[in-house]
Amino acid sequence: MNSYYKIVRKLLYIALSSIVFYSVMAVVEISALTGPVEDHAEIINSQIERQIDQISLALKDATETQLQVLTIASLEEEDIESFAIRVFDKWKLGNNTSRRGVLLLVAVQERRMRIEVGQGLEGDLPDAYAKRIIDNFIVPAFRESRFSEGILAGVIEIIKYTDPNFEAAKLIDYKYHRISRSNGPSTLSLPFILFILFLVVFILPRRRGFSSFGGSGWGHGGRGGGRSSWGGGGGFSSGGGASGSW
Repeated sequence: MNSYYKIVRKLLYIALSSIVFYSVMAVVEISALTGPVEDHAEIINSQIERQIDQISLALKDATETQLQVLTIASLEEEDIESFAIRVFDKWKLGNNTSRRGVLLLVAVQERRMRIEVGQGLEGDLPDAYAKRIIDNFIVPAFRESRFSEGILAGVIEIIKYTDPNFEAAKLIDYKYHRISRSNGPSTLSLPFILFILFLVVFILPRRRGFSSFGGSGWGHGGRGGGRSSWGGGGGFSSGGGASGSW
């Protein structure tokens, strides 16, 4: 009988220890989802943040792919893979039928990043492709402290795999790489940003057949009313993706 109580007590101790360990580790609070870019670490400049906002809103409206960017100051000792899954599943990125969600996560203090892929995008964005995007496009820019450009490049490359015919990404990719080749590592110019925003807000919506402002359109003003319509639709992480560091 004594041995029985010892076994039960040991099992209870293990269970309680696991609960305490998890509660200590999972200390990073996940905020409410308000828009395509949640830049809590404040590493993305406002022009590129608005640009990614507009691209992601247009992408979701046209293709059902929900591309989410999240930056945080620190993981607080939680591993980036488990945190990315927690975020993905709480925000429910992608709708509950196609489940085409993807998360680009950056943790600044740990110098870590991850692309977490939804269940509906496993075939379009396998782990090897996600790793290639991180290593070849995001990491080089981050090592030069060009965080905004690295994240924009990551967004463009993700869309190349998930939705290769999406017009906004193709146009911006062309302009972005032409500027990058001519100017080297310098930041994107304000006239270039304004030109791209003009294309995304006024030209592309009409070509795709939906309104720039109001209704079911996506160009509601970036940080303004358009963000109120942004939210998860019931998707879940596949557990796939890739991580990296700089």
